[in-house]
Amino acid sequence: MSILVALTGGGCGVVATDQIRTEDDGSQRFDFPKVIRLPNRVLAGFAGLLEVDGKPVSLSLAELAGRDSKTIGDLAVRCREFFCRAIERHPKGELEHRRLDIELLGPERVGGLRPVTIRAITFRAKQGRVHGEVETFRHACAGDESAHRAIERDVAQFPDGGAPQELRAAADALIRKGIDAAGPHEWFPEKKSCGGEPVVLGFPH
Repeated sequence: MSILVALTGGGCGVVATDQIRTEDDGSQRFDFPKVIRLPNRVLAGFAGLLEVDGKPVSLSLAELAGRDSKTIGDLAVRCREFFCRAIERHPKGELEHRRLDIELLGPERVGGLRPVTIRAITFRAKQGRVHGEVETFRHACAGDESAHRAIERDVAQFPDGGAPQELRAAADALIRKGIDAAGPHEWFPEKKSCGGEPVVLGFPH
């Protein structure tokens, strides 16, 4: 499932993930970051599904961000609508296991500078339908349940106003702590669901 963290400070922010990728045969790679720079000064991180409806999540996010969105909230709603429809095209028997978490970080007005905010989008299936929920945070984490539980209090209590280097160091440490606490992979219980070195991207640089 991976682990995902986003933190904001005084006009800056970071998004970080691990680098694990588990293939259909159970083999694992540890060089697959799930955080990207999108058009219009937005960072995005994701955990869970890596492809949806035959297309990489990262590519779908880039295409959605390249369209006309005036605010990061507009972009979050657009992502929610797109991914709900796309995930529902998976076979109905697999929907309950198709989880996706996305965190968008950037200025409230797309292309601006501040205030920097986070929109967290959670996709879960229930009774054959996919539901997407958008929430606004100063700091957020998502992903593997065991990893999430291990760091959620640290994330919630992270002080506001951190400098860029402080945010980077904190995000790196949180991802490492999440990896250490991660539970087994849903389909391959002998493998961990998180792993690899943390990758941290910062806004504005």
